Amino acid sequence: MTVFGLQKKSSLAPSLATGLLPLIINTNEWSFVIIVFMFTFLLMLGVLAFGLNQGLEKKVNIQYKYMLVLLTLAFVWIGLCWI
Repeated sequence: MTVFGLQKKSSLAPSLATGLLPLIINTNEWSFVIIVFMFTFLLMLGVLAFGLNQGLEKKVNIQYKYMLVLLTLAFVWIGLCWI
């Protein structure tokens, strides 16, 4: 977001991490993954309910190679943590 010509950075990611921290400290096995998916789903419902997705460009060029790299790294990390 640009305000008065200055770039304003979003603080959503640190806020989410801080908000989820108490929930994930005492988790084990799949409860962490389930909590993150549930929280993300609730966030998506909030965006849809308040119409925060209105006015966004519908057609975007998705670069699937970067998504594949991220997905591979996520599965490798889950595999390493599982061992």
